Amino acid sequence: MIKIFFLLFFVCSCMAPEGPEQALRNFINYRFSGDQTREKLLDMSAGNLQAQIEVLDEESFAKIYKVSDIKLKRVKINLKNCNEESCSITYTLSFSTLRKGNEIFRSEVKKIADMVKVDGSWKVSDVTNIKTYIDSKEPITP
Repeated sequence: MIKIFFLLFFVCSCMAPEGPEQALRNFINYRFSGDQTREKLLDMSAGNLQAQIEVLDEESFAKIYKVSDIKLKRVKINLKNCNEESCSITYTLSFSTLRKGNEIFRSEVKKIADMVKVDGSWKVSDVTNIKTYIDSKEPITP
């Protein structure tokens, strides 16, 4: 009986609508994946962020959204301020910049994501950097 209860709970929790925090995590994970497309990013975004993605030409899009040399280490949600239709989430990203498979920089960036609910699903409408910390493993040369 207990096994059935846990199975039903698990199934129901998987079917629950995605909240703003999970939508942001999905967006971040997709941003750090190697196979991003403009269409998928437009689908996951709204407002100001969506407008910025739409106006980029292919060359600019490829430069800005290239992540083949970046590896996501950690995402930490610091603070949420949400209501029914919008949510402001402060979070910290930790990632490494690689060159030939070796870590040359370790970065930590604190950001604020503005999330909005559009047609029942949460989307990222804007992202603001608050603070950036970069630790170089090699001397920085121009």
